[in-house]
Amino acid sequence: VRCQLELLELLATLRDEGRCVVMILHDLALAREAGDRALLLHNGVPIYDGTAEALFSSGCVEEAFGVHPLPGAGVRFERV
Repeated sequence: VRCQLELLELLATLRDEGRCVVMILHDLALAREAGDRALLLHNGVPIYDGTAEALFSSGCVEEAFGVHPLPGAGVRFERV
């Protein structure tokens, strides 16, 4: 976990310096925390392209994973 946080801090520094940072993540909580934008693929087809925060209210998480994001701090889900 410590190494993950250190890497995220480094990537945020690079972003703040004006560099483009592209990450491929399968951890939705990490994507929400670390990402400014998100591109969600479902069966290889893009179904969402927008802010990481808005992804969780877009309905696309339900479509791709069959779970519903619960409101509140952090990222928690319930089955659809």
